[in-house]
Amino acid sequence: MNLRVKASSPGSPATTRLRLVALACMSLLTAPGVYLIIRHFTGDADPLGLLWSQRTVGPLRRTVVLALLVSTTATAVGTTLAWLTTRTDLPAKRLFRILLPL
Repeated sequence: MNLRVKASSPGSPATTRLRLVALACMSLLTAPGVYLIIRHFTGDADPLGLLWSQRTVGPLRRTVVLALLVSTTATAVGTTLAWLTTRTDLPAKRLFRILLPL
């Protein structure tokens, strides 16, 4: 079975439509952030004061700590399980090789 995909030329209608859809999606996804930035800088708020306020720094610190803990734990568990499945005589080794990546 041959699954070739025919490439369209850069100026073809399909490419133009795809670019328009991508541009629309990008606009929808960036609009809230752009709105918040514009609203923040045109208001009476102090941008740097808000950035370093306790309401901003506290959640940011907790988010970074959570990300580090999750990454460290996932690395430790993943490395241990990879070593167990490749270097030891684990019962049902083949089953572990299939299930662990899931």
